[in-house]
Amino acid sequence: MKKFILSALAAASICAAQAQSNTLSLSQQGDGNSAPVTQRGNGNVGAITVAGDNNYTSFEQLGNSLTGTISIAGSRNRAFSQADHYLNETTITQMGNDNSGIVLTTYRSDHNQVTLNQAGDGNSGYVYATDHSDDNHIGVNQSGNSNTAEAYSAYHSTHNSINISQSGDGNTGTAYTYNSDRNQISLTQAGDRNTGLAIAASSDRNQIDLAQNGDNNIGLITANDGSYNQGHISQTGSDNNAQLSQVGYLNTSSVVQDGDNNTLTDLERDPNVRYRTRYFGAVQQGYGNSFALTQAGDGNTLHFGQTGNNNTATVSQRPN
Repeated sequence: MKKFILSALAAASICAAQAQSNTLSLSQQGDGNSAPVTQRGNGNVGAITVAGDNNYTSFEQLGNSLTGTISIAGSRNRAFSQADHYLNETTITQMGNDNSGIVLTTYRSDHNQVTLNQAGDGNSGYVYATDHSDDNHIGVNQSGNSNTAEAYSAYHSTHNSINISQSGDGNTGTAYTYNSDRNQISLTQAGDRNTGLAIAASSDRNQIDLAQNGDNNIGLITANDGSYNQGHISQTGSDNNAQLSQVGYLNTSSVVQDGDNNTLTDLERDPNVRYRTRYFGAVQQGYGNSFALTQAGDGNTLHFGQTGNNNTATVSQRPN
């Protein structure tokens, strides 16, 4: 067992590559530090701890059965982590405001567990599985206000589990799968005036769940050019607005709104939000699709349309 421990107050550049399993620990304190770190081999363990503001941390692990963690306390810090190959576990934890974190698995990286945790306000988190990366568990957890989270599986990446959880007000979450099949996407938001976007494009047999709890939330699910996709929206509170679009065949969807003055209708296009398109309330195009809507409360509004053959729709509106 090789073991390497470094404590740095300025800048550090590390590359560890031995045949044995390695353990690496890096600690930085202060402001404006940079730490690009790379580990190669199998069974390696790496931990980076940063305390201060305006720091940049990069951690790349190449091999199998790796464990990597980045822990950051402070504001305006940037963290990037990449784990390639198989059976790796990568975690970034950021405490503070206006931090950004990116976690990436790419090019046939399978059976990995990737987690990004952020606590504070104005943070942004991005987690990606791409390029034939399969059976990965991807999670983004944010607590605070005005945070942004994005997670996606793309380019023939299958059987991935993508989860975004946000608690607080004014948060935006985007879960996205492109040209990838059999993925499970879950986006959960607790608080007020949150925006949730869940998209499956050119993808089949994906399950998309969007849950929002609070007032004045906006929820959008789109599944374009795919089949056997499932979309579910659940909103609890008042003045919620939901929008759903599915283009393809044998897709299913359900929308549950519990509160007052809920709408399933047009949303204005926001040019600052990626992947956003404008649809007419709930739309299904193709054949063999099914749709179910439940609205509880007063003053609810529904705009809904189906185009094609052998489609079914069930709508229930009731007072609380």
